[in-house]
Amino acid sequence: MKSSHQAATRKRKQAAAADPPADPPAPASSAPTWQEPLPGAIETLRRIQSGALLPRSLSAASRRLCVEYLGSEGRSVHEIAAILQVDERTIARDRARVREDNAVAYDPALAARAVGELIRHAGETTAALQRIAREQGASAGNRIKAVRAAWRTHREMFAALQRCGYIPLLGPEVRGELTHTMQGPPPGLIRHQIAELEAAVRDASPENADALQFVQRSRRIVDNLLSHPEASPPPPPPPAPPPEPVQGLRTRRCDDAPDEADLDRRAAEGEESRGAA
Repeated sequence: MKSSHQAATRKRKQAAAADPPADPPAPASSAPTWQEPLPGAIETLRRIQSGALLPRSLSAASRRLCVEYLGSEGRSVHEIAAILQVDERTIARDRARVREDNAVAYDPALAARAVGELIRHAGETTAALQRIAREQGASAGNRIKAVRAAWRTHREMFAALQRCGYIPLLGPEVRGELTHTMQGPPPGLIRHQIAELEAAVRDASPENADALQFVQRSRRIVDNLLSHPEASPPPPPPPAPPPEPVQGLRTRRCDDAPDEADLDRRAAEGEESRGAA
């Protein structure tokens, strides 16, 4: 018994010497662990369609990829919910999360990148349309449509660059000359007419001081305007009362039309004067 026990102890020591000691467990690290990339939305939907994958087993990130892809194909919320076998509110939340993930922060260089993408896409579209126009079996009508579409694409790109400020937008240039002249009667004639009016008032009614004062004030205003054209005229005076008729001087208003009796009397006086002559 003693010899067998010693033999067993000797075998255990030999086995321990042959096997190296196990490595101690690695300490936990705070670095992020590598994750396998998510399968694409097309592959995931193909597996769901074949029955190899249950829609309810999808993670939230994989489901959002599928929601984004199906939405780009024009699927409604009801159709996406039926395909992925989830509630419609879940699809609505996934769509909101997709919009947040695709949000673009303000970047001054974004306009330049967008314009570069616009020019590239317009060039590719124009080249594709020109290839269609050069096809051997294309009819003349289709070739004309392709050339017209290529020209429209190039023109719309040019207009978009103008709206973005990359190409100056020049309006039609108009050149003209405008001359404005205000010409009235000569100053000497105006002064002469006012002097005649003042003389007529003095001869007709020398005792009417109001009419004479009105004419004199008008003469001073006209002299001031003719001497200083840039000066603004003073406010007009209050209307003067009509002059009293002078005894022995017959007056007539300009708007009074002669009646028939007056015309007959004038005709008779004219005949008498001619007969006396």
